[in-house]
Amino acid sequence: MPALVRSADGRQVVQFDPKRYRLRQAACDYGIKEAKRIRDWELLEQAVDAKIAEQMQFVAWWYANVSVNHGGNRQQAQVSETRYLPYREAERLTGMKQPRVSELNSWLQHPEEYRDRLLGAAHRAAMLSAIPTYRLCPEYGRFRNESYTPPQ
Repeated sequence: MPALVRSADGRQVVQFDPKRYRLRQAACDYGIKEAKRIRDWELLEQAVDAKIAEQMQFVAWWYANVSVNHGGNRQQAQVSETRYLPYREAERLTGMKQPRVSELNSWLQHPEEYRDRLLGAAHRAAMLSAIPTYRLCPEYGRFRNESYTPPQ
């Protein structure tokens, strides 16, 4: 069931299909896993950025179109004449429960921290510049590992 949703900047309306979202997330997850496996950091960053962009669009769609049943017959999960999709139907379409969407939304409130989390420890370690463990020993004019040991 495609739906229209405003983009993150709020300027344009884009079409969102929750079923395709699941497929795109699976593709991003596979790309992230493979990029980590082969240690292709540029590809990993692209896959993570694509995943986050998709998730931001998904969360925007969810909060614009999905609602807990307000009014109508709650026993039969029918919503009275509203524009909202019942959350049970949205959960069925997307395969994501409402608490998970809330958790995802809270992660997306801090995108840089979330991005670092998705990139993982191996990426962080690879991006660190090597810190020399040797210190210059002025008496000998060269690097020594035991800089704390007196030359005598």
